[in-house]
Amino acid sequence: MLFCYCGILPTLLPEPISDGKCGTTKIDPSEDRRLLKFWKTNDLWPKTGEQETSVSGPTGHMKKFSNFCPEVAFEIFGYFASHLSRYSDEIDQGIAHKKLGDGNAVRNDWRCAWAILSPQHYTDCPIYSVLAHRSKKPHIGKKDQEPWYKRPWGIIILGVTITVVGGLILALFM
Repeated sequence: MLFCYCGILPTLLPEPISDGKCGTTKIDPSEDRRLLKFWKTNDLWPKTGEQETSVSGPTGHMKKFSNFCPEVAFEIFGYFASHLSRYSDEIDQGIAHKKLGDGNAVRNDWRCAWAILSPQHYTDCPIYSVLAHRSKKPHIGKKDQEPWYKRPWGIIILGVTITVVGGLILALFM
């Protein structure tokens, strides 16, 4: 399972991807079970097979990657896209490379490796738009600040000491 940075919702990757064979690191099985249990109860979990993240192709040669979070696709493949499909065979790839070699390509053209690529910005991701409207304030990595009087005494004493020493230094030089 990989996480979509734009909104925490995981892009569940089928076994060929999540087992580390397509450029990803295998996730710990206990963590995978915990996350799966959490997200399956979420209303944003895919309701139909068409909405699920999927990978297809012959064993060991995955060719089609569908319904990916664009940021996860970038992490794995280097393109912000929701759908990517490789050429069906060497003949199709050869024809495409010939056309690209005739001057129709730019440096690092995606068409060198992919027959089809559906670009998608993370703000166009249907999951991101829902999460963006649901969250009133960002809650990832931000701790609620406690009032000064509830903080540990060590922090308060350190603050008072710094203030007194700073005041004494100012008094000496003025």
